[in-house]
Amino acid sequence: MAVAVLPAAVFISARVIRGELAGAGFPAESIVAAVVKPGADAPTVDRDRLAAQQRQLLASLEAEPGVTGVAFSAGVPGSAPIKSIRFQDGVRVQARAEHVPDVGITDALLPSTTRVSVDLFKIFGVQVLAGRAFTAADLGTTNVVVNRSFVEMYLQEPDPLGLLFRYEKPNPAQAGWHQIVGVVSNFPAFPLDFWREGLPTIYHPAAPGDLSPVVLSVRFAGEPPPAFINRFRHIGAEVDPALQLTDVGLLSDRLHDVRRVMRAVAWTTALLTASLLLLSAAGIYALMSFTVAQRTREIGIRTALGAPPGRLILNVCGRAAWQIVGGLAAGSVIAAGAFTAIGVGVVRAMPLLLIVAAIMALVALLATLGPARRGARTPAMDALRADT
Repeated sequence: MAVAVLPAAVFISARVIRGELAGAGFPAESIVAAVVKPGADAPTVDRDRLAAQQRQLLASLEAEPGVTGVAFSAGVPGSAPIKSIRFQDGVRVQARAEHVPDVGITDALLPSTTRVSVDLFKIFGVQVLAGRAFTAADLGTTNVVVNRSFVEMYLQEPDPLGLLFRYEKPNPAQAGWHQIVGVVSNFPAFPLDFWREGLPTIYHPAAPGDLSPVVLSVRFAGEPPPAFINRFRHIGAEVDPALQLTDVGLLSDRLHDVRRVMRAVAWTTALLTASLLLLSAAGIYALMSFTVAQRTREIGIRTALGAPPGRLILNVCGRAAWQIVGGLAAGSVIAAGAFTAIGVGVVRAMPLLLIVAAIMALVALLATLGPARRGARTPAMDALRADT
């Protein structure tokens, strides 16, 4: 059980530590975000009226002191719906792409997809790794930008630019073939779950009025003024009193909530695994102590006949060694199956499995040697007088 659980605990803890070191990948502490949507009693959305409202709101926010840019999107970074895609024939994809567990489709390509303003990457300070970011000319086209995780998880092609894909169940706005024109770094840069390095994401360009509700992100040159959150709501009311502004706050606070959950899971897993590890060592020690006590007379006879202490220790530890090997093998198989089920794969997990097996073997060896050495050092006459 310890060998089966420990690799997952180490894997989860490593992901959390890596996320803490990586940070958000963009200045989330300088961005205030809010969800904007029409009033509950609003009639059918008029796209022209909605576009005019959003443009006015964007202009009013950009005019605020210290604001360096305002972007909009269908959701906050890292939160987007998942859709199945298929590349054009001839595109080389990974033999077994990483996927979302428990969806029942082990070989499907299931990235998240979201719509963003054409200047969002620039305002967020996201690095363009290949190709280009969106421009105004991309509005109304099928051009898309993907992130680094999308390329690494799904493609074997050396150059993703120009590749075409389509959605398996597209809505009217996403019908047809889509062309990759750029690749950006992951943002957030830290993993949003425990089984993937990053969330593979497709970005579509959007114009004011295309999204409702919409997430507005206001970037400041430094730390946002404490009073700006109330000012944000006031500006929304000035544009249209019926507008609803919810979840107004620093983007870093939202990302902190995500990481807080991951930290809690990591600490809980680590504590449970440490307890299991200690119980395993204690169980092995108790088993060996009982074995030595049962074989004290035999050890005495062997000692009297001149058996060296090293051979006695090997003889006493032999049965426990086979049990330990069996436990290592069974636990490693279970752990490998768990990594395969979540899409990590045995090959990537093999170094971790070997390290854990070595650590557990060392713990078992130390727990075994103590009672065995104590039994081998028992004087022959005392051992012969011991009860059977």
